[in-house]
Amino acid sequence: MRTRLVAALAFALALLVAVPAPAQAEDIGARWAGTIRVYDATGDARWGVAQAAHEWAASGVPIVVVTTPCAPGCITVIEDPYLAYVGLSSWSVSGTTITSCTVRLLTPHAAMTWAHRITGHELGHCLGLAHTLHKGSIMVTGTLTPLAPIPWDLSQLRGLYR
Repeated sequence: MRTRLVAALAFALALLVAVPAPAQAEDIGARWAGTIRVYDATGDARWGVAQAAHEWAASGVPIVVVTTPCAPGCITVIEDPYLAYVGLSSWSVSGTTITSCTVRLLTPHAAMTWAHRITGHELGHCLGLAHTLHKGSIMVTGTLTPLAPIPWDLSQLRGLYR
């Protein structure tokens, strides 16, 4: 049994390494107009919403955390005890402009040491970024993403908001 598990993990790792990284991240084809507001409706600091927003703001894209509800017209982060995923983003778009986005985070995962990684990944989607295969990116699907956006992620976001 252990040999099969090791073999399966080695095969999965080989697939990750064998896939070349794209030159550019995909995006959802839309972006926010003006300053992007992020509202933490979770009431749980363990999700690191403010920290994740601050990390994405290092891209130079205007992102601020607000303390009062602002939907529609902002990113609202909520907990969802019934979510089928650890995190999920859904946004509204008008033409090529994102008008609102909701990040849903699976409640039990708030206690995990990597909870803000999920928040950062889902905020990336709300900002307009899709999944990528770029090694080390927070926008890679799965749990092997870094704790925060890497310089490559920030440059992709800057490119989207140029």
